Amino acid sequence: MDTVLPFLKKYWTLLIACLLLGFIIALTLSGFRIGPGPSFVRLGTLSVTNLPEGSTAYIDIVRALPLEDGTITASLMPGLHTIIIETPGNQPWSELFTVPSASSTSLHPILVPVSVKSERIAGADYAHANTQVWQTLLPSRSRPIIVANGCAEVYVSGNLIVANASSTHGTQCVPPAFLCDGDTCNATVVYETPDAPRSVLKHPTREDALIVASGGLLYLLELDPREPQFTAPLYKSAFVKAGLWDETSVVVSDGTSIFVIDITP
Repeated sequence: MDTVLPFLKKYWTLLIACLLLGFIIALTLSGFRIGPGPSFVRLGTLSVTNLPEGSTAYIDIVRALPLEDGTITASLMPGLHTIIIETPGNQPWSELFTVPSASSTSLHPILVPVSVKSERIAGADYAHANTQVWQTLLPSRSRPIIVANGCAEVYVSGNLIVANASSTHGTQCVPPAFLCDGDTCNATVVYETPDAPRSVLKHPTREDALIVASGGLLYLLELDPREPQFTAPLYKSAFVKAGLWDETSVVVSDGTSIFVIDITP
């Protein structure tokens, strides 16, 4: 005791610093980081799966490589983050996303080939495809497209593509985050087309994307309007109008011919 007390008096600041450092290390190993305030916040986890071989991701402008099974995982501070994913042969995909504290967030990139293949339809299928194109009406307030697993509706108003939260088409609906602020959800402009849209279709295989024909361009449009909003061209001509064809394809008319376009990579 006679030697301990003098030692503590002499090195008390060092001992406190060591204890504090140990405390911070323990919190770090438990998934906490120093946040604003300052305060300690628990990290969230990001997961991106099913990426093709050779893909590269940039999370908040920092390069991250996929694992061997095509999966990216990252521990991130709670809040807004950005990601850019480059996959061989596809358009770069970018997204703004939110990571909650102590929770997992999964992202599913929209992969669109750089060179989208179109095949002219002739013979017996032509009449059916032509009907699909010209009888497809623009969605309206009274006849919207149902997206987000039944939790949102999309309609056209002039040159505006508008989304609205809905609970009538799905059970236990969670509307897309961009439509709501807390418990209040409002109609939100998803996109303003430069020319009056001729076709606005739900993506055949996605709940978070649309296929839009406007002017001379057919393109894929991500539903979330927050920047960076992902768009990718699918077909270009002097005139375009489109309709759904099957589970992975759309048909598009250039005014004289009909083409089928597979929009999956």
